[in-house]
Amino acid sequence: SLHSPSPHQGLTATCPDCTSLCSLTEYNSMRDRLFVYGTLKRGQESPLREMMSRLATFVSEATINGKLYKVSYYPGLFLSASAENVVHGEVFEVHDDELLHELDLYEGIDAALSTPYEYRREMVDVRLHDQSTARVWAYLYNWPVDELKRIPSGRFP
Repeated sequence: SLHSPSPHQGLTATCPDCTSLCSLTEYNSMRDRLFVYGTLKRGQESPLREMMSRLATFVSEATINGKLYKVSYYPGLFLSASAENVVHGEVFEVHDDELLHELDLYEGIDAALSTPYEYRREMVDVRLHDQSTARVWAYLYNWPVDELKRIPSGRFP
């Protein structure tokens, strides 16, 4: 089980999602994958796309149960319990924690800004191209969506 104590010499870490102990290998494999659905996808232009290409490797196309909204020139993901609401994106393996720190700042998660932040980074379940599921980081939209236009296709742009 992903959230079971590690048999490897007691090397464990507290899972940020469920607070149970995971082996460090399992913890790192979860922690170091990121689902992107907007300006950070391959082929998009954003200030951090170049950094993504250096510090992360494409793993798979993926989907998540959610609704996609046009916030500005970028989208926002809002999770949904309904399997009818699907957002399409990509999963990357992150090779350097500096990238997650820079992405947090890019997404407006910064102690210098007022809360609630526009986005929050959470562990979520996504379905990979081969239909397997993976627990990965994603940036979820954290402000009201009442005034925003939904992107019904779940694809950005």
